Amino acid sequence: MSDLSDVEKGGSIFVVTSVDDMPTKTQYSPSGVENIAQVSKRKMTINSTVTEPAEYLKIKHIYQLQQNIINNDDAFLQVTMSNISDVIKNETKNII
Repeated sequence: MSDLSDVEKGGSIFVVTSVDDMPTKTQYSPSGVENIAQVSKRKMTINSTVTEPAEYLKIKHIYQLQQNIINNDDAFLQVTMSNISDVIKNETKNII
């Protein structure tokens, strides 16, 4: 079952692999998920704005997010209970 109801047009889907947890390539071509439309609608909930999943969604490896956090660790060292939400949003806005 896949629940993609919160993913809107232009959104990103992150994948995780057990074989390569530090890939050199972290964003994938939409053609890599062309067959997503063949998944039974009973097994997948998708947002109504996404009429063409292969065109409208970005497929990224979770390592891209991890790498960004590692490379920008100074920003995360300044996190407090009052600013954690803003820091996460600011540091991930170009990835998510």
